[in-house]
Amino acid sequence: MRWGSYPTIDNNIIQMYFLGKIADGVSYKSISNQVSHLSKVKDEFQYTKDQLERVRFSANGVAKKQNLQPRAYKQTLLDKIKLENSKLQTTFELQRELGLRISAAISINLNNQLHKHQDGYTLTFKEKGGKISEKNISIELVNKIKENSKDGLFNVSQSTYTKSLKKEVIRNGGKWTGTHGMRHSYAQNRLEEGYSKQNVSENMGHIREEVTDTYLR
Repeated sequence: MRWGSYPTIDNNIIQMYFLGKIADGVSYKSISNQVSHLSKVKDEFQYTKDQLERVRFSANGVAKKQNLQPRAYKQTLLDKIKLENSKLQTTFELQRELGLRISAAISINLNNQLHKHQDGYTLTFKEKGGKISEKNISIELVNKIKENSKDGLFNVSQSTYTKSLKKEVIRNGGKWTGTHGMRHSYAQNRLEEGYSKQNVSENMGHIREEVTDTYLR
């Protein structure tokens, strides 16, 4: 099929496609993810963002919902975590205090990402999808990053960090839910501190609040 024929994908085709997916029993999460992907390339075709949102709204009412288990670690467990060395512990604290994804927590360029201001420091980093976010970061954590950096770079092996954190979680009687469980914990803690779901969603870098719902079970 030639590229020039693609724009025949319009609102009607999008609607029929997703009605078929719902009928086949595809989960709401899967449909919502597909809608998000299609929204990124909508300018190349003849369907609209409004149609995609109508699909998501319709699927929310009838598509099956996955019975997902909570992934957040209890605060009492996190307080006990002591990883094997300072570099790994610093990575853990970046996830715990800032809610960073593991990709952002294991690699920091001090010259490009750490910024000193009159009131303290901020850390800039890439969210999922390439969006640039910025968060305040404590001077204590900044110092730990600097102490564990070489030539202006803070780098940690993802596999080494994951293995160390898993070992420590299990050793302290917790259930391992992956490094992403740290983001779930961060979201839960923010909500318990009195922040609105909208604020938590924005702080997590989520495009839609419904994405945040999966972190607040």
